[in-house]
Amino acid sequence: MGSIARLTLLTFLGVFLSRPMAGQTKSFEVMEAKADSQCRNGQWEVAAEAYQKLIQLDPNTARYHYKLGGVIGKIAQEANVFKAMSLVDDAKKSLTRALELRPDYLEVFWAQTELYTQLPGILGGGKSTALTYANKVSNLNPAIGSLAQSRVFHYFEDFDQRNKANAAALSLPTTWCSGQKCTHSNEVHFAFGQAAFQNKKEQEQGIVFLKRYCKDFSAVDQQALEQAYYLIAQLSFQREDFAQAKTYINLALSKQPKWREALLLKQQIDSK
Repeated sequence: MGSIARLTLLTFLGVFLSRPMAGQTKSFEVMEAKADSQCRNGQWEVAAEAYQKLIQLDPNTARYHYKLGGVIGKIAQEANVFKAMSLVDDAKKSLTRALELRPDYLEVFWAQTELYTQLPGILGGGKSTALTYANKVSNLNPAIGSLAQSRVFHYFEDFDQRNKANAAALSLPTTWCSGQKCTHSNEVHFAFGQAAFQNKKEQEQGIVFLKRYCKDFSAVDQQALEQAYYLIAQLSFQREDFAQAKTYINLALSKQPKWREALLLKQQIDSK
């Protein structure tokens, strides 16, 4: 399908599988868990029907609208360009409805930041709009918001502002990620690792978060596993942990044997 769909339609997929919240009936929790599992297995159409059924049964739960928006985006990824554009509108509506029900839904603001960063202007995307949503993330969580801003600046090749956003994120406590109770997107772990590499700071914590990204990785995450492996290898190389760098560059190359940048990094690592 066209580049629009490839670059825009599910940049936010990694953020829509949050855990069931207290107060739901057991039957709703079972339905939701089954739909989440279907998503992780790539059964997007079936999962969409399940989320739509949940919305019919309980139209005021923001999480269902959020997840439906993600599934619609994934279906759009496989559609032709014209159908994809319509589905993107449906995804936007689902995310908007989630925010109407839960105005402080950080994960939705992160998703919208990603979406509007890569959507072409004709579909409402662009740097200014994306930063509007990144700033809303910042209002809820300054560290995660700075990472969201960094993603926008990086995409639009404003590297000076990107590094400033990275510096802000890296200077703040990482209490936003607490054990197994993290409710933010797995993409946030990747973004922190990327920021640590770009600014050459907090590399050890960056590696910790990237390893968590790998551990929690599922089909809904945007960044491929080999990208995370490659980034861990880069951070390890910065820290002069050449043994770990070698392990992870080999993992990256096991998935992409002809990856030029990874092969070049392997040469650097092997020379140490």
